[in-house]
Amino acid sequence: MRPPVCHIVGFGDSSVDYILRFWITDPTGGLTNIRGNVFLALWDIFKENDISIPFPQREVKLLEDSPK
Repeated sequence: MRPPVCHIVGFGDSSVDYILRFWITDPTGGLTNIRGNVFLALWDIFKENDISIPFPQREVKLLEDSPK
């Protein structure tokens, strides 16, 4: 079986975008289930290595109504 391949495909506002390609031996086992297992494994590796996923943050200021 060939090893996985990972490429950077872009840069977002708060991200580095990758594409990960991996080969499976049992396509009838369901790609969705296998993809889920890969995502969970990546999540565990991120947590073990203190890698956080960035997300945009917004500051919201509420303005008072002007007196009438």
